[in-house]
Amino acid sequence: DNLGDWSSDVCSSDLKIIATRRSFYQLGDKSPISDTRIEDIIREVIRDIPSAFNSQTTRVILLVKQEHIKLWEITKEAVQGVAPAKQWPTIETKLNGFQKAYGTVSGHAPWRDNLGRPD
Repeated sequence: DNLGDWSSDVCSSDLKIIATRRSFYQLGDKSPISDTRIEDIIREVIRDIPSAFNSQTTRVILLVKQEHIKLWEITKEAVQGVAPAKQWPTIETKLNGFQKAYGTVSGHAPWRDNLGRPD
C-alpha cells in the first residue's frame, strides 16, 4: 500500500505532471449565451458557493463587450508602467489574449476598513 508514501514513483510522476501543467486555449469575443443568462449563471453559482457561516459574502463583477475591453486597456497601461521592459512584450501578448475574450468575471470578498466595518 503506497497511499501514504509520498516518495513513491507514482506520486513523484503525478507531482511532475501537476508542476508542468499549462492551459492552452484561445479566447473569442462571441458568446453562445445571452448576457442575461451569464448573469443568471453567476448568481446561481454565488448562491451555492460555500462560505463561512453560509454568509454568501462573495461579490462578483461582470464586464462584457466594451466595458471588458476598457478594463484590459486600463490593465495593460498599469502593468506596462511597472513591468520590466524586457518582459513587457510577453506580458502584453498574454493580456491581449485576455482582452480578446467576450467578458471578464472577477470575484471579490467584501473589503473591510481598519475597524472591521464593511464597505
